[in-house]
Amino acid sequence: MSKLSDQMKVVWANNFTAYTKAHGFHVNVVDCEFFMWHQLFEKVYTELQENIDTIAEGIRTLKEVVPFSLPRIQQLSQVKDEKMVPDESDMVNILYADLETIKMAAADAFDMCQKERCYGLQNILADYLQTIEKLCWMIGASMESPEEQAFEDKIGEPETQPIKM
Repeated sequence: MSKLSDQMKVVWANNFTAYTKAHGFHVNVVDCEFFMWHQLFEKVYTELQENIDTIAEGIRTLKEVVPFSLPRIQQLSQVKDEKMVPDESDMVNILYADLETIKMAAADAFDMCQKERCYGLQNILADYLQTIEKLCWMIGASMESPEEQAFEDKIGEPETQPIKM
């Protein structure tokens, strides 16, 4: 096995584990903002689920077997399983951290593709990274309070002076 195929298996296991976790959060969320969290977690797990086969096909182009046993997936994954259902704010923070972990592993694989001239796989990873970055942005935006956003919007704005007539 090459380092690239090993790294791709980590990417696949990370994605699969995060998909399972996001789906679990989706079905277990309870909060006064239930619908918002329910939809956000659904968006995350749907995007991750849509990439399971694509990443697996990338591994198969390397003539490798895609991990399929749960113990092996857990062994490879840098995204760890949850033992208990966290509260909603913790769910969001956990998913954000998981997506950052996914992004780092996929970026490492992307860089390896360049060295090994695996340009088709590199294209798969580029699309995947774009999806993960968008999910990070969406979750990150939901973590900010409206007060923080309003404050950030004002930073750097020129002060206005009333016009004297």
